Amino acid sequence: MIPIKTFVPTKDPREYDAVNDITYLDNSYGDSMCKKYNRAIDMIGDYQGWVCFRHDDLSIKTSEDVVQARLRQAYERDQLIAGVIGTLNLDYLMHWWVPDREVNGCGYILQNVLDEEKKPVVPEKFYEMKDWPGYHDGLATVDGCCMWIHTDAFKKIRFDEKIKGYHFYDVDICLQALRNKMGICTVPITVAHASPGDFDKSEMDKLRVYVFDKWSKIVNTFPINKYTIFRSDDEISRVSERKAESDSAA
Repeated sequence: MIPIKTFVPTKDPREYDAVNDITYLDNSYGDSMCKKYNRAIDMIGDYQGWVCFRHDDLSIKTSEDVVQARLRQAYERDQLIAGVIGTLNLDYLMHWWVPDREVNGCGYILQNVLDEEKKPVVPEKFYEMKDWPGYHDGLATVDGCCMWIHTDAFKKIRFDEKIKGYHFYDVDICLQALRNKMGICTVPITVAHASPGDFDKSEMDKLRVYVFDKWSKIVNTFPINKYTIFRSDDEISRVSERKAESDSAA
């Protein structure tokens, strides 16, 4: 069985894993997640099929043959992005987990229990992020800790390199897919994630500004979901021109 081509961002160089076809994208590939992942897309060549983008501190517990079978089923249902957890409705905060996660959340992740140094305890212990396990399509976004994108999607979408750093790349690529009428789903694939989920709120807020501004011009209203009507490029230009005229008159 040929393994799914996988790309993992890292800070420092790591050797290519030929057995599992995993390429590690250190900082020489770019200074943001979007730059690294676009380099990955350029490296794919003639490969056709699912591509896995996952964090370095995440491991896939489901066997490779089952992963491939479930992704094949998703593709047969016209899904081009798959993840393990995400949301049916994306609010203006641009985070899949807020607000109303209890209503909108889909998916399942095993989260490592960490010690005082925020490292996984030994032997491993886990707690469940159990939103709504199983296969679910019609999502707005999935989390970038582990997502699969089919090469068919790259005919129309790429990661937006105006997004700096390591947040919101997953939201943006999913919304691009949604705008291009591509299906987004969660699949019943078990992963374990070691990240404590800490982040700099001020940095997150700064990065959010660009993503919110971009998509607030493309959609009429929030939340964004599979029923959202997206403006065409011409409509966006007209809206921007009218706003500029209004601002000038004021």
